[in-house]
Amino acid sequence: MGRIRQMVEMGKMRLGSGGIGPAFWASNISFALRTLRTRPGYSGSAILTFALGIGANVAIFTVINAYILRPFPIADPDRVVWLSDYKEGRTGTVSAPDFVDWREQSRSFEGLVALQPFPVTLTQLAQPMRVSRARVTPGFFDLIGVRPMMGRSFVEEEGLEGNDRVAVLSYDLWSGAYGADPDVVGKSVVLDGLPSTIVGVLPAGFFMPAFTSQVWVPLAFDQETLDSRGRHNLRVFGRLASGVSLDAARAEMDVIAEGLARAYPESNEGWGIQVQELREQVLSGSAGSLWMLFGGVGLVLLIACVNVAGLTVARGAGRKQELAVRVALGASRGQLVGQLLTENLLLALVGGAMGLGVAYLGLEPMKALVPSSLTEIGVLSIDGRVLAFALLTSTVTGLVSGAIPGFRLSGSALSESRIAGVLRTRPGGSRAQKGLVVAEFALAMILLVGAGLFVRSLSNLYAVDLGFEPGGTTAFGLTYPAEEYRASAEMVAGLDAVLARFTATDGVEAIAATSHLPLAEGRLASSLRLDGDKKKMSTNSPSAAIKVVSPGYFELLGIPLIEGRFLNGDDDSTSEPVVVINEAAARQYWPGERPVGRLLSFAEDASGAPIERRVVGVVGDILWAGPQGEATEEVYQSHLQTTEVWRWFGRAMSFVVRTNGGQPLNVSRAQAMVSEIDPNLPVVAFRPYDEIVDANVAAPRFQGALLGLFAALALILAAVGTYSVMAFSVRQRTREIGVRVAVGAGRGEVLASVLMDGAKLALAGVAVGALGALLLSRLISSLLWGVGGSDPLTYAVVAVVLSAVTLLASYVPARRASRVDPVVALRDD
Repeated sequence: MGRIRQMVEMGKMRLGSGGIGPAFWASNISFALRTLRTRPGYSGSAILTFALGIGANVAIFTVINAYILRPFPIADPDRVVWLSDYKEGRTGTVSAPDFVDWREQSRSFEGLVALQPFPVTLTQLAQPMRVSRARVTPGFFDLIGVRPMMGRSFVEEEGLEGNDRVAVLSYDLWSGAYGADPDVVGKSVVLDGLPSTIVGVLPAGFFMPAFTSQVWVPLAFDQETLDSRGRHNLRVFGRLASGVSLDAARAEMDVIAEGLARAYPESNEGWGIQVQELREQVLSGSAGSLWMLFGGVGLVLLIACVNVAGLTVARGAGRKQELAVRVALGASRGQLVGQLLTENLLLALVGGAMGLGVAYLGLEPMKALVPSSLTEIGVLSIDGRVLAFALLTSTVTGLVSGAIPGFRLSGSALSESRIAGVLRTRPGGSRAQKGLVVAEFALAMILLVGAGLFVRSLSNLYAVDLGFEPGGTTAFGLTYPAEEYRASAEMVAGLDAVLARFTATDGVEAIAATSHLPLAEGRLASSLRLDGDKKKMSTNSPSAAIKVVSPGYFELLGIPLIEGRFLNGDDDSTSEPVVVINEAAARQYWPGERPVGRLLSFAEDASGAPIERRVVGVVGDILWAGPQGEATEEVYQSHLQTTEVWRWFGRAMSFVVRTNGGQPLNVSRAQAMVSEIDPNLPVVAFRPYDEIVDANVAAPRFQGALLGLFAALALILAAVGTYSVMAFSVRQRTREIGVRVAVGAGRGEVLASVLMDGAKLALAGVAVGALGALLLSRLISSLLWGVGGSDPLTYAVVAVVLSAVTLLASYVPARRASRVDPVVALRDD
């Protein structure tokens, strides 16, 4: 009687002259809550489905919010631009004299500033620590609109050589290393053995996108630097002047680049100037992949909507009598639709709240997957924008998932209310529900194909031969302060001491040093003179990346010897200067000839004469930028024969250690051994080399992992949808199946018939999904490696998986159908 009373109350509701008001919705919500409580199975399934779909969307939106939507912590960031040199389609850093000319000749900017990042060792504290340092021209903080929370920023005079011994600390360094000392301004900070006066502390939360720094010092140019147009090592930023567009600034810089090319053809011919918005340059392609993931997770949410719609249709078929009674008692179609939408909206809101919790719990695992290039420009967190997105998504999802069932069921109720014997009306067909399942499978097919392509792409990347064998090795870094290691002989002695100490350590099989760690550090390109050429070097001269390595480096990393010999301990300051080059350099400089014995030069002595070095060996190429990069020209010099190159490299060296199963090597043990030699040398970036390799495929791994997760969710939801429609179909066909069994149909025949119905749904979904996947694969083809967007193997495997899932989801209803008792099925109820 209580149920009938509820239907009568709802049926008697009328739309008043003021429309649907608060009383209508309050009554709807109250009735919906009572209705959903009586069907816990349906409610729980819908809520769980919504939670999975909405939670996945909120998780990805949290990433997009942190790295794309959240503004950079600088004033009016959309007006800040990044200026770079570019040549032959590749961008690069800027030389100091070019920067000065840009600043003096341009009128499109309020100002231009330069930044030069490099780590240094902070030694005045209880323990030495390596900190990230940025040298910036005075006016940098004014241009980006950041004021120190304590003290001041740099003044113009501190950009002159000799006046640059001042520093500004980041908030994190001040609050951590200095214990939030309120009197820190005016005190001294010792960087690489050189004391500087602290003049300011930056506010909490500030960072320079892509150049997070712990300490900032003025950038002063000496005369040698101002005369070196070929030395590109600056990052340049500007703020567009009021009323100046980005296109106008680009046009002006094109004119300036042409003028510099005419004035300095040896260094500037062929070089252009690229002007990009700071956000565009920092994200550099990451935004596209994130939006692609957002589109993929949107498909999961759409599948969830379709799944719940299918559940609602199946449930609604059993409610037709109830709805028809309410129509007969006076309820309008709008009221019926409103009631059904209210129920789905409540389920979606509850599911959305659970999904928000799922997204929150997934923040830490997500941080482990996010590429480091993104973690430097934002922090994953749940903020007001994410909460608003979760509420909006839940609301829209509830309305969308309830719209189609609402209109369909309300229309059916209006028709059946006119039929005599309404209380004996039986459920109708399940064509709409089957159509929803086909849609689910089509969407799942698209996601599974995308995930499969990314998995194959990632597998291809891991299979690329990097040119060396990092397995079983550990890497760490040391920065030798210039004040304590002034001469190259002191640097050599410092390196040799570390190498000898580790070599004599239990468990260490081999150790080697390098100025540039493969896959982890950039390249220092230098112009070359070949075969005794005396002409002055220019941008048109041959060039290569110069690396300093210790003897044994190639052997430790398994870099193959192609010709000649490796560097060894006899190649010291008393012997002929020699180098080893890679195959790419041999092909470029001496194609078809034997390079061993030839001469090259990349530096000059005090008199300006080139320092010639003889090539004694050719080694295999290394993919320095990772598996997606290409081999470039490399020249290797022994650390025992270095002179001027230490000044170029900034005295930061990396070490690679191979252990042999003895006492394990960890960071504490490594630091203790280094401290025995020099207590002011902090061990940094201590990590297995395999982690460095993994970091180079972080972006595709991130994309593949998330797409794989989305595809798994889509597959689960599609399987649930298939099970629901097949179970509903079996219930509807109970009489038919009973008749067939009664006239002699075998149980195997009934089982096969139901399974065939499920297979038809899968086949239709696969066909539609394959077409959609082919169309959408064009959007992700640029993100793939070694596999095409129409890879037939991926499509075939996905089709088989979907078909198998369909058969499994159909088996339980099919088995139930095969056991129908014809006596019970044909009994008049």
